[in-house]
Formats: sequence, structure tokens, C-alpha cells
Amino acid sequence: MKKISTNIGNIAFAVIWLLVFVVPVLLSSENGRIEWYRVFSEWLRMWPFIVVFAVNNWWLFTYFKRKQYKRYFVFVGILIVGLGFMSHLTPLFHNFIGPLGPPRNPGPPNFAPFLFFNTMLVSLLVVGMNNAIRIGVNWVEEQQRMAELEKENLSHQLASLKNQINPHFFMNTLNNIHALIDYNSDMAKNAVLKLSKLMRVLLYETEKDGYTLQKEIGFLNDYIELMRYRMTDNVKITFDYPKVIPEVKIYPLLFISFLENAFKHGIKAQGDSFIKMKMGIDENQLKVSIENTVANKNMEDTGGIGLENARKRLELLYNDNFEMEIDSDAARFKVYIVIPV
Repeated sequence: MKKISTNIGNIAFAVIWLLVFVVPVLLSSENGRIEWYRVFSEWLRMWPFIVVFAVNNWWLFTYFKRKQYKRYFVFVGILIVGLGFMSHLTPLFHNFIGPLGPPRNPGPPNFAPFLFFNTMLVSLLVVGMNNAIRIGVNWVEEQQRMAELEKENLSHQLASLKNQINPHFFMNTLNNIHALIDYNSDMAKNAVLKLSKLMRVLLYETEKDGYTLQKEIGFLNDYIELMRYRMTDNVKITFDYPKVIPEVKIYPLLFISFLENAFKHGIKAQGDSFIKMKMGIDENQLKVSIENTVANKNMEDTGGIGLENARKRLELLYNDNFEMEIDSDAARFKVYIVIPV
């Protein structure tokens, strides 16, 4: 469905530009004869608008989609003003069609305020037309994606219970709590509280619309603290996130499968191990990295949802408006995720 709506947008652009190039041909016809020098002259006047359309459509609009509005408007402003000045080069291009039309002044072009502001105004209209169609196409794709999300909602809720947190984790944690009761009752009590908080989030919080980044960070913190009961002093675990957590909404349990993957495959039986998780917000983007040592070769297998399925879930939720990169070697494994907030 996404491909169909994208093709409709491309067809709309093609039709509009086809009309723009055809109209001068139709208007320049006199007595059944086309005055090509007038046609080429009008086409040459269009080059700034073709440039602004191409740059905005295939490059700058990416910043708009990612809600990096400040950067987008700065770049668009620089582009339009620059093309306003460069539009004075248009008379020089007429040398290529000089034999077809009347003679022109061969000297350097003079600055013409009317041409400058007219070019900027039309460029703004081109950008507005381009953005209106792209936003319309994105809105259609978003509605289609939301409809697909509603169909998949129940299966994702079940997957959250069965796969997001490995069932073996609960079994091992309960065994650890049982062993702690006689050894350190206070620690056992804390472990039970953290386990109950995780279950509460899984059963109730993930079904609400108001799931926030703060709840996600709290869930990850409780998960990490609970996993520490199973770790030795040889394992160093760090989780860095903003001291002041902004009140932004995100989809629930986006990162737990990546963290579970790190615990499952990043802890060595002997020797030192580490797990480093970092989270930050920059220009309306949530950036998350999880890095760990490599204890075995099957880092792609989390025993549940898996990294590939996690990527598919991000694609379903954010379409192509996210980043996920994996960097690994024989000693370390790192996954980097960027989503809009």
C-alpha cells in the first residue's frame, strides 16, 4: 500500500512538470508554427524552480519528516535566496539559443530586484506545492499504517507477554529470589517488588495510550536491576539517560528485546563483560545505543522476538522514519536506534 501511494505522488509531480513544459509550447504557436526560441527562453527561466524542487523533494524534505524544522527552514531559506541571486545567470544561458531569437545584450547581467524577488516567490510556491503533495501522501500512508497497526495490535500485545521478556528470565529470577530469601531477605524483597513492577507494566501500562519515555526508562531500569541479581562482579552494567526526562510519548517496550539480547549473548562465563546502554534526545529524535561484549556468535538470536523481528516492528510503527544500525566484531556488539519523538 505504501508503494501505491508513493507512486501516486510521483505521478502527480510528473503530470505537473509535464504541464509546465507543455504550456509554453502551446502558447508560442502562431499561425500553426511554433516559435521555438520563445519556448526555449521560457524553459530556461524554469531552471531555478527545477533545482529548488529537486533539492527539496529528494533531500530537504527528509528533515521535515523527522520534525527537524529549524534545520529544514534554514536550508530552504538559503536555497531560495541563493537561487534568487543565481537567477540573474539566466540571460547568459540565452547564448545557447541566440540564433533562434532576437539579439541580446552580451554584457554581464545587472541586478534586477524584480527578478530576484519574483524568483524567490515562485520558489516558495514550488516548495509549498511539493510539500503539500508529500504531506498528503504521507498522511495516506500513515492512515494505512494505523489501520494495519489496529489489526496487529492484539498479536503484538500477546507477543509482548511471550517474547519481549523471555519466560526463562522469570523462571530464573524466581529461582534467584528463592535462594535470596535465606541469604539476604531484604534483597529478596526488593527483587520481588521489581518483578511485580515489570509485570504491572506488561499487563496494564502497555495497553494505555499515555505510555511515556519516563515509563520506558523506569521499566528498563527495573529490568537491569533485576538482572543484576544474577550477575557477578565481573559484569559492568551502565545505563545513561537524561537527568531531566522530557514528557514525550513513545510506543511501549521498544528497546527491551535489544537489552535482553545483550544480557543473553553478552555475558561471558569467565572473564570481564560489560553492557552499556545510552539514551538521549536531540532535535526531536530519541537516540539509543546498546553495546556489549560478545560471549557467543549467535548475537542475532534473542530466543524470542529477535533483532530482525524488532526491526520489523520499528518499520511497522515508524515506516521509514527511523534508523537502526548494527556494528559488531569478534569482541563487541552494538546496536544504534533513532526514532522521532
